[in-house]
Amino acid sequence: MHIMMFTERPYYDVPEDEIIKNASYFGIPNEHFNPEVGGQLYNSYFDEAVYAEEKGFDGVMLNEHHGTPFCMGAVMNIEAAVLAGLPSESRLCCWATRCRWPIRCALPKSWR
Repeated sequence: MHIMMFTERPYYDVPEDEIIKNASYFGIPNEHFNPEVGGQLYNSYFDEAVYAEEKGFDGVMLNEHHGTPFCMGAVMNIEAAVLAGLPSESRLCCWATRCRWPIRCALPKSWR
């Protein structure tokens, strides 16, 4: 059995009134995304993945959601490619990757 680390990688810097106005996290306009904050969060999530391996997890599982701040991962294959380039031997699992385009799925995974 493999024990994987998983997080949705949320974006925290969304005004609460915007969430209430939309009745959820879905459909939040991009104008509420601060690239500097987003970059810092992405880096911290990548650091967490390396730390999880140091603490004994067998791998990291990624997923993707589109247009939702509760999961910044819109293209998990790209995140997997970034993680594959970090100093880590951790296994990567891309949860529910759609393979309508086999090259899109095969290329990032072949980099590992």
